Amino acid sequence: MKRWTIYFLRAFLGLLAVLLLAAQVVFFPILSGELAQEYPELAWARWPLLAAVIVLLLGVQVVLGCVWRLLSMVADDTVFTTAAFRYVDMIVRIVALEAFLLAAVNVFLSYGVNANPPALSLGILLLVVAAMLVWLLMLVMRHLLEKATTLREELEQVV
Repeated sequence: MKRWTIYFLRAFLGLLAVLLLAAQVVFFPILSGELAQEYPELAWARWPLLAAVIVLLLGVQVVLGCVWRLLSMVADDTVFTTAAFRYVDMIVRIVALEAFLLAAVNVFLSYGVNANPPALSLGILLLVVAAMLVWLLMLVMRHLLEKATTLREELEQVV
């Protein structure tokens, strides 16, 4: 992979991390406060839902950090070593947890507070499906990384 590609990807990851942090610190707390004022009968759900959103965004930020580290390994030509498994495994676990947490939020909004309009419910369901697809893709990528690492180790023994 060319250096400029890695720099571009890192810039994009950094920008995305800053935007997610701004959403965690500014956007979602303000939005939840306004929604609590608009719908006082659901104001009690503000803090649990805000905590869930912050945890979800934190999970995405950790995944971005893992991708950043994997990009560093690509730049150093060390991605096909056992050290990369730690980051790929972390991505797999976090994405699975994100899908579960999104599904739990959807169930809570639908049945716990009965305040889940169809568009929001379908949007969250779409996010759950997308997270499951990313999870499955990462499982396949981990298997491919395992095979490539084994082949590289065998090749190094021969050469």
